Amino acid sequence: MVSGNMRSLFLVIGVFGAGVVAGQATWSQKRVIADSAIPPSNPFTPQMRMGANLYLQTSAEYRAACLQTFRCASNRLDQLLDASDITGSRPAVIMDLDETVLDNSAFQTYLYLTSQDYTDVLWANYEQNFSKDVTLIPGAKEFISDATAKGAEVVFLSNRLEVFQSSTIAAMERLGVAGEKVEDRLYLKKDKDAPSDKSARRDRISAKYNVLLVIGDNLRDFAEVFANPKLSAAPTAQDLLTAISQRKQDVDLAAIHWGQNWFILPNPVYGEWDRLIKVDPISLMHPTSMPVE
Repeated sequence: MVSGNMRSLFLVIGVFGAGVVAGQATWSQKRVIADSAIPPSNPFTPQMRMGANLYLQTSAEYRAACLQTFRCASNRLDQLLDASDITGSRPAVIMDLDETVLDNSAFQTYLYLTSQDYTDVLWANYEQNFSKDVTLIPGAKEFISDATAKGAEVVFLSNRLEVFQSSTIAAMERLGVAGEKVEDRLYLKKDKDAPSDKSARRDRISAKYNVLLVIGDNLRDFAEVFANPKLSAAPTAQDLLTAISQRKQDVDLAAIHWGQNWFILPNPVYGEWDRLIKVDPISLMHPTSMPVE
């Protein structure tokens, strides 16, 4: 009999039948995870996030990293489309939206200028009313156009809300990444109280398409096995370091996917990772032997 955790693992592998042979995977049994195990609050202030926002908005290095990722993904898509064993359902690429296709750094600028931390209410206002502020992640438009021209369906799996779908489509159309009948290729979060887990929607996509690639900026864009582990209400620094180490081990266990059918973009501003920064950040950093005056 297959355990619940192992069933989750098999679903991860099963989504990518054409891209990876299931027998090659070396995943171990996964721990029990919870979508809301760790509250979203953390000790970062808008001022503390300034360096990350400046890197994303101003650095040529960030642009190069994005262009590199999309170039590698495009080359890999060529290989998979040319593979002789791809038959049946139409080939597809799953892409996250925010910080994968859509650049929302203007929202981060707003948070800094108003000295506010992220809240769902503030984000909802931005998502609904300020689609004109959205720009493109470098390389995303070219990748989407190229994949579409090659015959792959580009499907967008995002935790933007269905109620604001028209605003999301407006931004995508203005930026030239919507394509025909984009509403049929948008898999958004049902409502604000729905879980952030994308598994059910990902399964619906894989049942309809032959998914060759997944592109995102957060590990949970690829599989729910990367969700943070359940911790106590007041975790210690060691608890958090153990969880951080576990996430890194999970990435290593998934090595067969990276650069093969999973491609990740850098996002130094927010994500699953910063939900584990819940105590003095210095206590989570590598120690130094240099004298501190």
